Amino acid sequence: MHILSIRFRVSPQKHGDALKILKLNRGPTSVRAGCLSFEYYQNLDDGSMILMEQNWESSKDMAAYFRSDSFKQILLAAETAIEEPLIQIHEVTKTSGMKLVEKAMRSLDR
Repeated sequence: MHILSIRFRVSPQKHGDALKILKLNRGPTSVRAGCLSFEYYQNLDDGSMILMEQNWESSKDMAAYFRSDSFKQILLAAETAIEEPLIQIHEVTKTSGMKLVEKAMRSLDR
């Protein structure tokens, strides 16, 4: 699995436009081959900060998405940022959950 995240800060004047672009592209992106999820968030402490996160089944699917009009629109939104956007891609080879947390907590009790 691959996680694409784009974090950017926008001016109050561009904030609504940026969220609108993300909202409009969420549906078409979510139904693309290999897209596992598409979420976007606004920072509660800093309302100008937006985070978009997508999970992709494979690098091939994500690369095809990078050539899409939807991704180009999202990049245009990120380019309106008041500082350089942070774009990261993580390749995930293993995911753990609550069992790992419980195991770690038990080891602390000893």
